Formats: sequence, C-alpha cells, structure tokens
Amino acid sequence: MTLIQRVRAGDADGVARELAGLTPAQLRDCVAELEEVRREIDEEWWLKRDVLQALMVAGAGCHTASSAAAWLSAGGPWSRQDDSWDQPALLTVIESRPPEWRSALVAKLAQRRATSWGTREYHLLEHLVLTTGCDVPTTDGFVTQWFRGRTWTYASHRNPIVVVTGETLWERLSKDPFVPLLTPRLFDLDQIGSMLDGPRDEQRPEDWWPTCLIRLAEQGTLDRDKLIDRCLARLARDGRTSDQRGFLKLLQTFAPTTEERTARARNYLALLDALPFVAAHAQQVLADLDDLPAAPSAPGDWRSTHAR
Repeated sequence: MTLIQRVRAGDADGVARELAGLTPAQLRDCVAELEEVRREIDEEWWLKRDVLQALMVAGAGCHTASSAAAWLSAGGPWSRQDDSWDQPALLTVIESRPPEWRSALVAKLAQRRATSWGTREYHLLEHLVLTTGCDVPTTDGFVTQWFRGRTWTYASHRNPIVVVTGETLWERLSKDPFVPLLTPRLFDLDQIGSMLDGPRDEQRPEDWWPTCLIRLAEQGTLDRDKLIDRCLARLARDGRTSDQRGFLKLLQTFAPTTEERTARARNYLALLDALPFVAAHAQQVLADLDDLPAAPSAPGDWRSTHAR
C-alpha cells in the first residue's frame, strides 16, 4: 500500500512506517494528495476519525516544520480532537525528525492563541521541549496551558507523554523545571488571577497556588521580592474583578513584612486609584505605615506625598 492508501484506510501506524522509507522528494510529492483527502473528510469527519488521525501523522511527516505546525493546527476537525495529539504514531513521526525541525515545530505551535489549545496538545509540546532541549516557549498560550495543566490533575493520569506528574499541586510544581521561567509570566496574563485562588483554598495548602508559590520562594526556586513586586504591578493595572481578587489574595497570603511594605509604599500609593477593594487594601496598608514611628520625612518622601 502507498502512503495515501494507508491514510485513506485510517492506518496511522502504517503511515508512520511508510513515511520512514520515503525520500524528501517523495514526501513533498504526497502533500497535494493529503490536502485532497483532508478536503474530502471536512464535512463528515466524525465518521472517519481514524482517517483524521492518519492525516495528522502523514502531515507531520511530509511537511517542513512551519507547514507541519499549520497543518496540525489549521482549525479543522483534525486540530480540535485532543485525543489525536497523543497518538503513538504521531509522536513516533515527530521524534524521527531532526532536533532543529522539532524545535521549530514547538516554536510555531506555541504561537497559537491561548483559546486554541487542548490539554494533550500542550503535553506533546512540553515533551518535545524537554527532549529536544529547545527554548521553553513563553507565549501566552504555552504559559496558560502550563498553568492549567499544573493546576488540574485529570490529564496527568491518562496522558502517556505527560512529563510532570504528582497527586498534588505542590508535588507537580516542586519537580517542574519550567517554574522559574514561567511563573513570572502568570502576572501578565488575563483570566489567570481567578484560578490562583482555586480550585482549592488555604484549607488544602498543598493544592493551592499561593501557598505553593510561597514555599517555592522559601526554597529559593522563586524570588520572593520579585513576586511581591509583580503582584503590586499587576494590581495597579486595569483588569477583571475576578482576576484582581486572585492577585490580591496572593499578595495578602505573602503577608509582606513591615520592612517590605515600607520599601514599597509608593507602589501601594499607586493602588489608591485601582479597583475599590484593591484601593481599600492599599489604604489600610498605608494607614498602618503612617502609625509607625519614623524619622521626619524628607521632601518627596512617600509620607509627605500621601499626606497631601
């Protein structure tokens, strides 16, 4: 059977075997026929899921990295079926490509909008990042899916290529090489703050982001000062109420010391124009600092600015 015949038969494993014996020129020659098969199943793809999966595998094997990324995430049914992303044949074909091809595929796929991702698609990229040694993507989509994947446990027990596992959030984060690089990016994303305070709460500290981040800072994996600064900077931005409540909860859980709050008094001043509940917190912090004994303030000191 030819490659295209195996695709039409829905034989993804056979497609992977066939690809291994084709020359680059032969692979390129198959692209037009693959596109024709894809057009044929567009309207009734749910009746041909096996063909759909075989198409994903064939496209990954016949295209350049950039074109393969476009093929896999073209917005058609083949990219909406999350269970197609962790089929063994697809992984076999992708891992047979040179490291530079795989790295380019990761970079291209990581540029997708955050709303376009599936859980298993993310786990495939995570696997490729760690096996190729390529740069860890810091795009909104990759970081959002990383956050969700660490927060929820359901996929960790089923996905054969999931890299980081653990029964609790703490177990997952404590052995996660992405934590130092990706955690700071959380403060830049929308719709993340509301999940920082869930799905658990302080009654389950091992499954709650604020307590886990504090523990990571205590261990030196993360920088406490930078996390506090990023919280304050995020709260000074406009944002959804649910998001800002989550970041305020994180800041309050960090419980900055008197010295830390004093050093950031101007940052708290900036919060007086934020959402009402954020401004109320800042006002209380500044009032507490005002009550502290201190040397006379110098011109331009935050106390004199606050007094006005």
